[in-house]
Amino acid sequence: MKITKTKVIIFLLGIGYITTSKAQGVGSEKDEIGIGIESIQNNYKILNLSPTLNKRDKSNRNTETKKQFFPINISVMHESISVPFFTNPIKYKYNPTLLIGTEYLLKKKNKHDFHLSGNLGYYYHKNWESTLFSEVRIGYRYFLGRFSISTDIGLGYAHLFSLKPIYKFENGNFQKTKNNGRPTVQSSLSITPSYKLSKKINAAEIYASYSFAIQSSASATGGFHQFIGVGYKFYPFKKNN
Repeated sequence: MKITKTKVIIFLLGIGYITTSKAQGVGSEKDEIGIGIESIQNNYKILNLSPTLNKRDKSNRNTETKKQFFPINISVMHESISVPFFTNPIKYKYNPTLLIGTEYLLKKKNKHDFHLSGNLGYYYHKNWESTLFSEVRIGYRYFLGRFSISTDIGLGYAHLFSLKPIYKFENGNFQKTKNNGRPTVQSSLSITPSYKLSKKINAAEIYASYSFAIQSSASATGGFHQFIGVGYKFYPFKKNN
């Protein structure tokens, strides 16, 4: 039989109980030994549960990734055609943007997680264009109590519709044509600080969001976009735990 540190501690606890009983003169020697052995067995059972409890703790930490209840993220934002980090997007007139999405946890620990998200969005830039887009993002989130901050990179598809008339040259003249829009690839980088409204696992969150996007087939100036706004995250398919 392999002697481990745990077994030595258990044995010493039992011997200590027998010795203490004898010193106090309680019961017969046979009773003391019997009680001592029972104490050893009970202590062994208690200490032997520790690996199981550790496994349960790990299991609880991974519950969110094994049984996920997908949240809904709704963001109301302002869009501007501007160069990231060099231009203040707030100084421009408001261009409404709506973003709706959900996310899937790839891996979660006590202090951070890795996640995958999918989003559908629309923005209206007055006198310029309206755009429908979809994207997939992968991100990293760090927790500070009920606060967290997330950084995500995304890649997706955008379809741009000009708000100005479209003409094409035909039969020696420019003629107005249908506005079918134009496709483009859109990449993005976003930063999102958020706050949980309670300590429950599936608690709703409020957040602020900043992101910039680059559209590949747009013009040199029109290809850069900044988005800034606020949002709300909630779990409609699961009650709070």
